Amino acid sequence: MDSSLDLNGLAKSLPAANLEKAEKDLLNNFKAAALSITTLYRSSRHASKRAYNAGYATACQDLMSMIQQGVSTGGVALSGSSNPAGDVMTIGRIMDWIEARMEAV
Repeated sequence: MDSSLDLNGLAKSLPAANLEKAEKDLLNNFKAAALSITTLYRSSRHASKRAYNAGYATACQDLMSMIQQGVSTGGVALSGSSNPAGDVMTIGRIMDWIEARMEAV
């Protein structure tokens, strides 16, 4: 048998230190990648929560502004009250405004 094709001694002829270093490097690279993904996930969750809160605050501010404008111009009336001018702020009018805003989005 030709000694150049002898594979029995191949494992013994490879340097052991390079294999251990390569495995350690691979493990360190994997840990760094896992940490990056975890950091990305956490930061995206935080950004998503901030965006949701900002949108919610804007919606509440829009509603408050609409109610304040209606109250300052015409006062507040119950939904069943009749007002010939139609400029009184009613719950029905507020609900109609909210529905129109939701449909616009």
